[in-house]
Amino acid sequence: MIARIRTEKKISSLISGHFIDNPASGKVMEKCGFIPTGEEVVDETLHCGTGRPIRVLRLEL
Repeated sequence: MIARIRTEKKISSLISGHFIDNPASGKVMEKCGFIPTGEEVVDETLHCGTGRPIRVLRLEL
């Protein structure tokens, strides 16, 4: 998917994230070239509105 997106001239970067309590997903993203942005967001739609922190990563194309 990343290789295909790299051919699109209109896309300069991708942003992704993973739940903090699932660091293995972050490691996979980093192996694909994503770099942590230092940002965290909270998904308020899960767990009955109690929120769940997400670590944000970016891939520059």
